[in-house]
Amino acid sequence: MRNTILLLIALINFNLAFSKCRASEINFYPLKKEISLNPIFIIEGYGNAQEKIKSFEERKVFLESEHGDLIELKLVEVLVGEKKLMQAIFKPVISLKKNTTYYLSYDNQTKEEKKFELVRWTYSPTKRERVQWRTSNLSKNKSLSKSVNFIYSGNTFSDYDHTESANAKFLIKAELSPIYWVKTEVVSTKTNESTIYYLYVNETDEELRIGHNICSGAFSYNSKGRYKVRFTPMNLDGKSTLTTEWFLYDNPMERKD
Repeated sequence: MRNTILLLIALINFNLAFSKCRASEINFYPLKKEISLNPIFIIEGYGNAQEKIKSFEERKVFLESEHGDLIELKLVEVLVGEKKLMQAIFKPVISLKKNTTYYLSYDNQTKEEKKFELVRWTYSPTKRERVQWRTSNLSKNKSLSKSVNFIYSGNTFSDYDHTESANAKFLIKAELSPIYWVKTEVVSTKTNESTIYYLYVNETDEELRIGHNICSGAFSYNSKGRYKVRFTPMNLDGKSTLTTEWFLYDNPMERKD
């Protein structure tokens, strides 16, 4: 009887963990609504939505101003994460206009895409609204301070019945101006395989996690071997400081008992 109860508890925990994972999801960056006139935009697809990200290699994406003007977003590159994530990086082909609201749109978009996909939640007040940004009167964002440091602070690992969450943690120390994008390159020292992905950083974030949760993530780990990572911090426009040196760190999957 006791073993049956333990088995039921394990099954419930397993199902709860997976119930949080959707079949697909699309996220739009930056999360920050106020932008400059030449920012980077990223559309990220999880799960089945990775097919939508692939489609942008052929399908155009636009910003539509509150006045009806269309500005094409040029696809810079598509990056593939290691666990059910993919992202498309865009830049506007011309500078945006000052003090103007822009809405994201696809070429030949359907009613369903406009109503259900190109929307996101706001929390003040709580509601769904079209994916949008508003330019300020600044032609560009402040350049990053050269004193941006990343400090390795350890690993975190959780095991949900053979479904793991594994991350290496790095503290962010940035003076004066905030960073928003961190171009991150992770290399396995065992296989020499490399993965590059852009991570978004909120102004209040003090930590960067390199890995994946139970559902998805930009980086995954083999059961053996150490890893190294380097970072290229950027402002909202994609203007970067120097790329850091390589950081060598322990594999989060190799737990130290």
